[in-house]
Amino acid sequence: MIKNTSSSLARIIAFFLALFLTSATAEEIDVEKLLAQADNIRSSNPVQSIELLRDIENSKLTSPQRDLLNYLWAYNLSMNGQLDQAIEGFKQLTADSTSEPTRIRALSSLIVMFAGTENWSEGFSILPMLLNAINHIDDPELVNTSQINILVFYNLIGEHNLAITFANKVLSSSPSPRNECNAKTEQLYARIKSSINDVSEHDFYNNELSCKKAGESVLIYSVYVNFAEFYFLTHQVDKAISLLQLHLSDAEKTGYHTLTVSYYQLLAEYLFFEHRTNETEFYAQKILSNQAEHQNASAISSANYVMFQISQNEQKYHLSLNYYLQYAKSEFRKYEKQNAKLLAVQKAKLDNLEKSNRIALLDKENALLKTQAALVDKQSQNERLALALVSLLLLMLIIWVYRNRRFQLQFRRMAQTDELTGIANRHHFTEQAQSNLNFCRKSKQPLSFIIFDLDHFKNINDSFGHQIGDWALKAAVKAAHSRCRKNDIIGRIGGEEFAILLPGCDIDKAMTLAESCRTGIAAISSKETGKKFQITASFGVTDTHNFGYNFDTLFVAADDALYHSKKSGRNKVYCNTEQQPIKK
Repeated sequence: MIKNTSSSLARIIAFFLALFLTSATAEEIDVEKLLAQADNIRSSNPVQSIELLRDIENSKLTSPQRDLLNYLWAYNLSMNGQLDQAIEGFKQLTADSTSEPTRIRALSSLIVMFAGTENWSEGFSILPMLLNAINHIDDPELVNTSQINILVFYNLIGEHNLAITFANKVLSSSPSPRNECNAKTEQLYARIKSSINDVSEHDFYNNELSCKKAGESVLIYSVYVNFAEFYFLTHQVDKAISLLQLHLSDAEKTGYHTLTVSYYQLLAEYLFFEHRTNETEFYAQKILSNQAEHQNASAISSANYVMFQISQNEQKYHLSLNYYLQYAKSEFRKYEKQNAKLLAVQKAKLDNLEKSNRIALLDKENALLKTQAALVDKQSQNERLALALVSLLLLMLIIWVYRNRRFQLQFRRMAQTDELTGIANRHHFTEQAQSNLNFCRKSKQPLSFIIFDLDHFKNINDSFGHQIGDWALKAAVKAAHSRCRKNDIIGRIGGEEFAILLPGCDIDKAMTLAESCRTGIAAISSKETGKKFQITASFGVTDTHNFGYNFDTLFVAADDALYHSKKSGRNKVYCNTEQQPIKK
């Protein structure tokens, strides 16, 4: 489930790292040099760049220098994820800057920021201003950088052919290494989206080489994101996963959360496609645990979707329901944003037509576009209604499945458990015994069998009542159960008669365990009942070595041993190793 927006925000961050180099004036002074240095290293060494800006901030600056300083502060805000503050800073510069190059830089930054925040109407509103501005400047580098940001905008609204056109303009004008890297990256992305059959691995290697020459490490990692998407869309999933995993560590070291989260998203999606559940969950949880830092709606939606599927497959229905609800919210917001984008695109096209001189065609195309906008709006309403209905039905289904499963488990426990003591009842104990005997017989493992009976239990019931008798039964079971191993099975097979199945246990160890249970039961204090009485039990022990793997035979042998314990004075443990009944 590849989202078209999976790497959009990462590419926007990458292009912010490659915005305009500042030229120093002929008169080189210290402040001018420091500003130029801060501008030049803003992507390669952002910490030092910010330190330089702080050193400059209180200096005496000219208006153009102050404008550039404010631009760099807004740029750093955008890189730290403070998008609203960054947009306000860029807007202020477009309105008040006395430096035309800085004003154009701010306009160019804004169009990418609006695309990144999916504020399409604002983006279209400044597009004509930026196009007009670059037609009246003589700085080729500034023109190229502005054109690149425009083609980024066109890519994000899905106008990939227009993006390719702008990329060709940049590449045909002998751009700087940095702008060549930018243009090739965006051009390749547009080609993947519009005509992937014309794209080859060689194109990505060429793109990577141009970015390495420019020293744009962050953009190189964005190239790998596009490369991985190409591999996936051409059914080379293993290559896509390997490429992302190879460069993930270095991408994380850049510290740009928007870039690294695009790696996590694609890895989660591609690994889920390959049914590699544990790895999928690892990257999905990385996205969800850090969503406050990256705020990437596409990645969060994708992570919730794969976690919903994984939880459902693992029958963790409560978790599955929570993940689905988060996914449904994200998808609903995505539909709204897609429709807003479509309406903004249609409105922009309509505005352009209204400004053209083709009066004869204007009315017809105007009516068509308005009809399309109305249809899009109607379609949006229908999609929201359908999504709400499907979400409701799926929610009801998940709740029904969850509750039905819970009731089934509840009924199964009731059918398998002794209500008073909480251990297996006779029927369930017998089933478990048969299953373990078959397994031990096939794997040639020993199995021992113990039956024990509370001594003179009828006297306790008759003397103190059934409530005290029930307490005595539960106390005896608790004492015996606490001494059993984790894989031993204890069950109630009669009123005061119990059995213990010991898989993988020989007769000597079984005798030791039975003796431990006997002494534990004998040590029970009846003080909490307010009555004074002694609880003891008699034990009979046998094993498969002497009587084979037939349950009925083992039961009779252990019962004979129990009888012998009772006959010889009670509160004893007796082992039956004879191949014939004990003489009674």
